[in-house]
Amino acid sequence: MRRLLVEIVLLVAALAAGGYAGWAWQRLGELQTQLAKVQAQATSAEQERRALQTRMPELVSKESELDAVRRALAPGSVLQEYEALVAGAKAPTAEQFLGLAAIRVLVKGRDNPDTVAAFQKALDLVDWPARLQSLCAAQAGAALGGAAVRMLEECSRLPPAGTGAGAGKTSQAPASPVAGAGSKDTPKDAAPKS
Repeated sequence: MRRLLVEIVLLVAALAAGGYAGWAWQRLGELQTQLAKVQAQATSAEQERRALQTRMPELVSKESELDAVRRALAPGSVLQEYEALVAGAKAPTAEQFLGLAAIRVLVKGRDNPDTVAAFQKALDLVDWPARLQSLCAAQAGAALGGAAVRMLEECSRLPPAGTGAGAGKTSQAPASPVAGAGSKDTPKDAAPKS
């Protein structure tokens, strides 16, 4: 009976040791996986640090340029003169409002309501459909010439200029030859001439 009791104790001890060894092996695998992740993150962080370190002199230079420009514009006389110029224009352009907004950012800061209003006015003045048609036509022409051009997604939403080789020049022409002549939106100006 004593032998049986010793065998049972040894069997239980062996099972416990085997269970512990299995648990330790599993835990070791988990720790190795975690270690690999941490090492990958450390490598990535080191590469990022090196990239930022190489950009640092350029950023310091740009910061000093920006500070010099801000100091030069701080008195506000350039802003006042430019505001008077834009206000006195018969038909201010989007570019003039963009310039005004840029000067206001430098003088008054980006959170100034007048700055935001100037950027909004520039957006309101931009003729997006005409510019988009011109841009899409230029991209199509460059692609036709063999350049590797990635067409804008918005270009696929524009109405087609026509089908066939010469249809693009006549299918959407205005009814009167005088109406719309020279407009940058007409298909004959947008399509490349052959």
